[in-house]
Amino acid sequence: MAVDASSGTPLRPLPTPFHLPPSPPPLWRRRMRQTLAEGKLLCNTWLTIGMDPTTGSDQTRETYWMRVKEYFDANNASGNERSVLSLWSRWSDINTDCQKWAGVQANVDVINPSGTNDIDRNSMAQGLFRDVGKKNKKGNKILGKPFMLHHCYEVLGNEEKWKTRGKLEAATMAAMQLVMQQSSMMMAQERLAANEERKLALEEKKLANEEHLLLVEEERKLFLMDTSNLDERKKDYINLAPRKEIL
Repeated sequence: MAVDASSGTPLRPLPTPFHLPPSPPPLWRRRMRQTLAEGKLLCNTWLTIGMDPTTGSDQTRETYWMRVKEYFDANNASGNERSVLSLWSRWSDINTDCQKWAGVQANVDVINPSGTNDIDRNSMAQGLFRDVGKKNKKGNKILGKPFMLHHCYEVLGNEEKWKTRGKLEAATMAAMQLVMQQSSMMMAQERLAANEERKLALEEKKLANEEHLLLVEEERKLFLMDTSNLDERKKDYINLAPRKEIL
């Protein structure tokens, strides 16, 4: 044991270095990684199930998406449970955005600006993607969200079946969304009409009650009228006037 040369007292041993275990990544980062991995898995699942020659063409939509869920669950390492509706909705968003991205990429290729690099072309594509064709009150363009699904496009972009079938699905989904919007508008108009009818019915009931109260008041006055000073003709008229029970 080492000792102090001046005092001769033993020296305490140095503590063993203590190393903290590496901290896990923040929750938002883990969720982002899971989201990216699930997005790529869903794209691969769609391609796998859709390109299966034994089931790809004859299966119904319900059967198709049940098979998608089975394949997705079997290969999903995130541990997150996803319903058929959740997968279908997520795929719809991915397919729509990736189809739009493929379209703007094709437009940039047609323009083929000289002297540009990949960063410039990507910036041009993002500008086309974000352009929603609307302007604000000041006349400035209203920009939508940027394209954020590059990880999905890497899986789908070179697949010919996705380019054709995915485009058809995107068009079908757009038509379904239009029908749903029109249906929502019709339902809103029907609710508005029903509210107006209820208001009219309440007004009519209110007027009827007011008329009834006026009639009751007139009958009460006739009932309590002093007829002693009236001639016989007026007495007969009052006595023969229609009466209702006064509560």
